[in-house]
Amino acid sequence: MFRLRTFGTASLDRNGVPLAGRATQRRRLALLALLAAARDRGNGGGGAVARDKLVAYLWPDRDAERGRHVLSQTLYELRREMGEDAFHVGVDDVRLNAAIVTSDVGEFDAAIAAGDPQRAIALYQGPFLDGFFVTDAAEFERWVEDERSRRAQAYGEALQVLARGAAARGDLSQAASWWRRASDHDRLSSRVALEYLQALVALGDRAGALQHARIHAAVLEQDLGVAPEPAVQSLVDRVREELRMSAPAAAGPVAASATPADAAARPLSAGSGSADTIAAPASALPPGAATVRRGRGTARGWLTAGAAVLAALFVMSTIALARRPAPPARAARGVVVGAIRGPDSSLGLAVREALTAELAAAPDVKVIGDLHVQSTLRLMERPATTELAAPVAVEVAQRQGASFAVVGSVTPMGAGAQIFVQLLDASSGAAVSTLTERPAASADVIPAVTRLARSLRERAVGAPLTDSAGALPAVTTASIDALRDYALARAALTRFDRSRAAEYCEAALLHDSLFVLAHYLAGDLYWYLDQQRRSDAHLTRAEELSNRLPPRERLIVRARYEQLVRDRLDSALYYWRLLGTSTPDEPHAYEGMAWVYLSLGDYTAAAAAADTALRLDPQAVAPNQFNRLHALLSLSDTAGAMAFAKAVGSPSFEQQTRVVALFLRRDWDGASALLHWTPPDGLERNSGEAAAWQALQLATGHLADAERAMAVTVRGGQQHPPRALLQQALGEVTMGGSREHGLALAREAFDWVRRADLSAPANGRLMERVADVAGRARDTLMLSSVRHFLVARDAGRSLRSYRLALMATDAYRAFATGQMKRAATLARAARDSSYFGRLGWDLVLLEADARAAAGERAAADSLYRLVANAPVGYDPESVLLIRALADRALARRGASGG
Repeated sequence: MFRLRTFGTASLDRNGVPLAGRATQRRRLALLALLAAARDRGNGGGGAVARDKLVAYLWPDRDAERGRHVLSQTLYELRREMGEDAFHVGVDDVRLNAAIVTSDVGEFDAAIAAGDPQRAIALYQGPFLDGFFVTDAAEFERWVEDERSRRAQAYGEALQVLARGAAARGDLSQAASWWRRASDHDRLSSRVALEYLQALVALGDRAGALQHARIHAAVLEQDLGVAPEPAVQSLVDRVREELRMSAPAAAGPVAASATPADAAARPLSAGSGSADTIAAPASALPPGAATVRRGRGTARGWLTAGAAVLAALFVMSTIALARRPAPPARAARGVVVGAIRGPDSSLGLAVREALTAELAAAPDVKVIGDLHVQSTLRLMERPATTELAAPVAVEVAQRQGASFAVVGSVTPMGAGAQIFVQLLDASSGAAVSTLTERPAASADVIPAVTRLARSLRERAVGAPLTDSAGALPAVTTASIDALRDYALARAALTRFDRSRAAEYCEAALLHDSLFVLAHYLAGDLYWYLDQQRRSDAHLTRAEELSNRLPPRERLIVRARYEQLVRDRLDSALYYWRLLGTSTPDEPHAYEGMAWVYLSLGDYTAAAAAADTALRLDPQAVAPNQFNRLHALLSLSDTAGAMAFAKAVGSPSFEQQTRVVALFLRRDWDGASALLHWTPPDGLERNSGEAAAWQALQLATGHLADAERAMAVTVRGGQQHPPRALLQQALGEVTMGGSREHGLALAREAFDWVRRADLSAPANGRLMERVADVAGRARDTLMLSSVRHFLVARDAGRSLRSYRLALMATDAYRAFATGQMKRAATLARAARDSSYFGRLGWDLVLLEADARAAAGERAAADSLYRLVANAPVGYDPESVLLIRALADRALARRGASGG
């Protein structure tokens, strides 16, 4: 008997013993999971799945015949290992034999269908196929995501059914237990949280309800940047009022610390200060502390006779926090207060609270609040209740950008205690200072704690700092070394050093191969560096692992994956907008929106989004400065672009803006003087300047001078070579040059692109330019080669860039074969949409030429005038030549160029 386990880690057992043979290889396990989770199940097995569907999920790169052959071979090997009867294999479909192979997912679905939520919950041991992936099988990964979401929803609903059933039976304790599990499962649901709070209140555990409300608020604030629903706050206010009304009138240590005067009016908040807690009797202690329970004049939970000392310490803590001054104008030394260990946990917690309060009251010390500590622990992939022993406290301090951590111990000794604390340097973990106090009696404990806190503060403020790098990025990884390399990658990116940034990302992944944001950033960088296969691999891996992330990080990964791997601009924009809505101060959201808006040709929105990203994170200059400048230039807003270039202090941006302004005015002499470029023998000038000079010479009809500049540009990096070749080729075939030479240059560019590893948008826009040259030179063979290349690179994915490039290629082919009306119609349809880096104006020019050839003079002249005044910002070199061709057409036709 075999059993497939899919909830949590995927595995295959035989008679309860995990297998490790070939049957457990990823693609075979994936095949078993597809069969086990298929519909029409009812007995723990699975429904039939069509062979073609299995091939599409697991071998999408194979054609139909080869795919079915590979599937048959895989089934043969599985049957050889698991027995002939493990599968029912038909001509067109495959089904698991439930008598031989059972699965938790099949039984889970059967339990849900049969209305047995308790059985379903027992089977659900974690998310469906958690962390499981298959390389080069994007549709399988999408299927896993959908199935995982469906099972998670069913599990949550089963928990709610059990909770309501227990409440209906009057079993309030069991109902609260089920609601707790439902709330743990769906931490972001205020509706579920409210049900759990009501269950706790019904049990009489008001303090527990307040504590969970505070945790829920913190989770919503951290993950989504929103507050709980009003119903949650309303319940919290009512519970606080009930606690206030039920507080005993007699003064005493416990009553004094029960509820500060302002607690009832304080809104439920997920703020980050040390005073974030809702001051109720049980919630005054951090997680894990002994609980003070109200009774008829009794208070249980203190483990020693020093209850009065401890209560007084809490009173002191409350007063100190209440009088904490406003944050100072100058930077304070950040401190993480770690664990104060000892045999009496309550005494240790009390001393920690008192130290925290004293340190927080100082204007030159900033104590990192418990909510920030807990959120950092989650990023470290540790439980929020992890004890802050020295190594953990130091790492939390490093991630938060704090200067120091404080740890220590307290040991009861007779009527007094011995208190020991250390101030640790966050950069190295070394002890800066070690302090000890030994109060002889309980009355001496408070003064001793005060003296220790003041000494710690003096040493923290006076100690030299060995590392002032600031907070590390707030992203999820268990490895501090990986996080440091990731921070270095981000820093290199601000200097536009993408190669070095990619190296740091790879170094981070050596420390933590599951570091999702390092995969994400590496994929982003390799896309810029024209290494698309590596980009796809990293971004796909990031997307596969994204369910491990908080919602903020998950949205970032999903948006970029949709944009760069799947070439879905609408989906990417949806996720970027969702991120911006849920986390309004997230610069990544607006950086991503700017890229998509540029791709869609919405330059006004792109400029605004890039500006917002820069204001939210002035250090993240790449690519936000680039995006804003080019959006402004694409709007022909040279004044705005110049003001922006001066504001950021970029001479290269200023030079580029001046050149564009002169191009717009057709001031060829001014542009020539500004560039003051003479074709060099070697590489005395860079390829960017040579490209601008080449464009200027082409626009003025100096083909030979343009080609000398091209000789420099083709030695440059990135995509400068094919662009320069295609510029020259188009000039040759449209401005009285050599048709044969132009086609030879276009073939050279085609071969360059074919050898390169470019993204779909890059391949699409460069192939469109090859098709432009071929169409105008009437070379249908080259046009066929372009079409074959685009179809092959698309590989059946129907990516946006390839679909639009194919449409444009068909327009150029119609033009080459004299089908002018068809060429005009296809050109118009092709330019109705856009993708990243695409010009569009070349297709407007093609439509104009086709309509002119078809005798549609008025329509052609209108289009020529549109092209002649096109903005030249995003790709000034290419648009400048297209504008020049429109000028020539208007001059030939006797029309005004406007």
